[in-house]
Amino acid sequence: MWKEHPKRTLFMHTQHKELEALFSHTMYPDKNLQKELALKLNLPESTVKVCLIP
Repeated sequence: MWKEHPKRTLFMHTQHKELEALFSHTMYPDKNLQKELALKLNLPESTVKVCLIP
């Protein structure tokens, strides 16, 4: 039996640019910053987490 992988989030260009800008400043945004950006970009908070790509 194969384990199903979670679906990947596809970001719009503007969302991608905002996330890149955030993660260029900090790879570990705090909860308040995650929530603020999630609301601004219309994304679930769980999508704005930690940048794992250097």
